[in-house]
Amino acid sequence: MSEPVVTYEIKIPATQTAVTLAEVKAHARVDYPDDDDLITQILQAAEAYVEKLTGWALGVKTITVYADLDCSMGVGWFPLLPILDTVDYKVNANKFNVMVGTPTPGYAISPIDVQVGFSSATIPPDLKLAVMKIVATAYENREDTTPGYERTAAGQNVHSTFTIGGSS
Repeated sequence: MSEPVVTYEIKIPATQTAVTLAEVKAHARVDYPDDDDLITQILQAAEAYVEKLTGWALGVKTITVYADLDCSMGVGWFPLLPILDTVDYKVNANKFNVMVGTPTPGYAISPIDVQVGFSSATIPPDLKLAVMKIVATAYENREDTTPGYERTAAGQNVHSTFTIGGSS
């Protein structure tokens, strides 16, 4: 068996963020509604950033997974986790059996649709904190865009959120 090239596209986007606006506002100590739209935009961008960085889907969504096989069957890696669907072609938490041709029990035929993601009730605390730190930092430093100067603490805070042990 070979390992196929796996790509995906979002078929049905998440209808809710994994971290709520209320949680982000409490973390950032914002107690007025004036900037709710701005904070929501930053929240959506932060979740997309964390998702791309970690491979953990934030917000429950359906994706279409494409497996480009150079032979008749193989084992592919799911591009986003966690997988919410119960499927017979799953090898373990992050791999799946895929093939071309006649459907066979235990194998998927590419493309496949699968539901992935954390909801606000299931998101792990470390991912939630990372998103909230990014949103709070971006919101607090939204005017810090002076041309010709290096990035300030905002970029460093985002980096330290994802650095194991807090060191560079």
